[in-house]
Amino acid sequence: MHLLATGFLALYLAHLLTDFVLQSDRVVAGKRRGSALSYLEHGGIHFFAAVLSLGFAVPGLWRKIGFYGLLAALTLVHLAMDWTKVRLVNSNKLGDGAAAFFADQSLHFMTVAITACFILPVRLQSKGLPNAMHRLRLDRYPLRNVPRRIACWVMRLNQISTWFNHEA
Repeated sequence: MHLLATGFLALYLAHLLTDFVLQSDRVVAGKRRGSALSYLEHGGIHFFAAVLSLGFAVPGLWRKIGFYGLLAALTLVHLAMDWTKVRLVNSNKLGDGAAAFFADQSLHFMTVAITACFILPVRLQSKGLPNAMHRLRLDRYPLRNVPRRIACWVMRLNQISTWFNHEA
């Protein structure tokens, strides 16, 4: 399996375990009351679950200091989203139903995906379009190559859209 997919699945598994298995009723009630200790406990469990899950899924990654920084950032964003949802529900600005749940989980899904992309960037060394992007040497003059970067991303999105529209 591709390294990025493995990393994403490991991080998302950690998220699911943290939010649905390892989060006690006491922590949920404390978060609804606005208890900082409940958020701290939930955040600590989230951080360590992410470290363990991704650390086992991608050997050697735990030795990189940036790994811990990105997981700490993911944990803080996770807690901020949880806090915002609780505040909106408590103030009756947001219903506590299925729509709020799916919106919340969709945001968590996106933050996990973005974090996985930062931790495990895709190496552009395969054939075809990624190889053409690599030959442009975009890393040498980043500002001058912005139009080329945009063109490459548009071509890549077009390639991805043809995968989804391909009829079997």
